[in-house]
Amino acid sequence: MAELSGQLEMQARLAASIVVINLIDNWAKEGNYYMKKWRLRVFTLYYFNRKQP
Repeated sequence: MAELSGQLEMQARLAASIVVINLIDNWAKEGNYYMKKWRLRVFTLYYFNRKQP
């Protein structure tokens, strides 16, 4: 049961990160180079946080 809740939490985090990335992506479409770099940093932060227990 704990494994299932862990999977659900991971899916929720992934969904939240996708929403955040999509929001930042909309801003990045303005052509802001730094915003694109920031988006990549946010994505890597979420990705590595997702792997931590």
